[in-house]
Formats: sequence, C-alpha cells, structure tokens
Amino acid sequence: MALSINEVGQIVGASRTFTEGVANPAVLHTVEHAFLYENAEMRDLGTLGKVCRDNPEIGERCSDDSTATDINNHGLIVGFSTSPTAEGQTHAFATDGQSASDLGALGGSGSWAYGVNDSGQVVGSSLNAEEQYTPFLIDRGVMYDLNMLIREPMAPPPFAAYAINNFGQIAGNHHLLIPDYDSIAPGKPPLTFSATLGTSLDFEYWIARDYADPESLVQVPSSAWCSDRPHKGLRMQVRIDTTLKLGEWSPAAVLPRCGSSTDWGTVSVSLPPDAVNTVGRVRIRVRSGADDDMVVYLRHFSMN
Repeated sequence: MALSINEVGQIVGASRTFTEGVANPAVLHTVEHAFLYENAEMRDLGTLGKVCRDNPEIGERCSDDSTATDINNHGLIVGFSTSPTAEGQTHAFATDGQSASDLGALGGSGSWAYGVNDSGQVVGSSLNAEEQYTPFLIDRGVMYDLNMLIREPMAPPPFAAYAINNFGQIAGNHHLLIPDYDSIAPGKPPLTFSATLGTSLDFEYWIARDYADPESLVQVPSSAWCSDRPHKGLRMQVRIDTTLKLGEWSPAAVLPRCGSSTDWGTVSVSLPPDAVNTVGRVRIRVRSGADDDMVVYLRHFSMN
C-alpha cells in the first residue's frame, strides 16, 4: 500500500511481510512493515522494535508492525510503529531511511505521525494523559499539543492533523490551521523586539507577493506581473540598538524579484562583539526602490 510520494519520485507506504517468533523462531507471524521505494527497489524500513507475548490459548503472538505515511523532499520519512519502549503500543516515528527515532507521545500510550514538510515539521495525532486523541505538531524536536496553540479554540476540538505544507499550514480532521507569524513589508514599520544579544541573530523568512490572504500563499504571480514591475533592489535590513549606542541598518538578505517562496530562506547576521550578553533592541525591515506588493513572514528567531 503506497501512501506518499515526493518530488524526486521516492514512494513510501506499508507492505505485508513476516517476522520470527521469540519463543519459537520457526513460527512466522504476519505483520506489516514500512517501505521506501526508489530506483525500482522496495526497501524494508523495519520497525521501532518487536514485542512478543505468550497467550495461553493461542500461543505466542508478536507485534512488529510499521507504516510510513509521508516523505518530504529531503528524504525524511514519518509514520507509526510498534514500540517496545511503550510496551507494544503504537508510536510515531521518523527515519532517514537508515535509522528510526521514536517521536514519543503527549503523555498517553500511543501516537501516529501523518505528515512532514521540507523543514522537518511533523504533524499527527497522539493520545494525551487522559488517553484522548489530540493533534500534535513537532517543531525543531519538540512535540506540541496543537489545541494549546490555537488562538480561537474550536468546538469540537481537532483530534488529528494529517498534512503540513512548507509554509506551515496544517490540515486536520475538520480544520485548516494558518500559522500566525511576525511579518514585515516595504513601507511598513519594522518588526521590533528586545532580546539578550549573542554573537549572531538567526531567523527564517518566507516571501509572499501579491496575495494578502495567507490561504493563497501557494499561488505564484504570473510572469507578466513580474515583468511589469520595476525593480531597484529589495533588501532586508537589521538594526541593533543597545544602551551604549544606536546601531546602523545592516544588510540581512537580498530578496528575489519575483515569485512567492516555496521554502523558507535563512538569515544569519553577525552582531557587535561588545554587545554580547547585553539587552538590545532588534529592528528588522524591508527596503524597496519600487512599490512592491509583498509580505515577508519571519519565524524561528534565535541568538547564537
């Protein structure tokens, strides 16, 4: 059963196979294993581990099942599998095709991963501490209860998240969640915040042009729209003010002339050495020599 394919033609899913018993290795148990299909070959991705129990009536029964539900364009695969650390319960997993990692759960006994984007963000469903099905988002290694992240709670609350695109929009059992990112635009005030400064400021950016509605971010303006626009240089700039001195605007990134983003860009700006470990005022803006219809969304700010 094939469940997902990425842009380079790698396919993932689940296929029936057999696993040996522990008490009696000669007995084969029918199971399903996640697979990766590439270069005309199907590869068994295995499971998080086998769990066998002795049943007085039917003898030993072994659980050794896994399903791969999605694969991103970098080859990261997610799904769910029998987990020996969870006493045989099903747990969400991620794998690069070589080794698998148990993604854990939201305090309950089981979890299931259904979608992954090119940033490695994973969505799915997990049982919480009350054993209720709850949608989750894994971002940079941390699993979040999605219902705790929704600004306006829904009724009934979502119980599963099935897909996530590169912008971070999440589709679930009866909902579409739109991320609420900070944003900047030409001619608008800069994004401003205070932070304890490090040696560099790092963040990611996404360009949306000609569309004010985030639900339309997957669309790309026409080539005619691009060719008709004058372009004198779109620049993202950063300024750091401290109690010691006012900073100057420094280049952070040169933005492309046309089109909306299909993935997040990264920015790393070196900060003054004498400002490390002091509290500073960070300002980020977009400067343009043209009347440009664009919004730049920002996320994952960190000081390093």
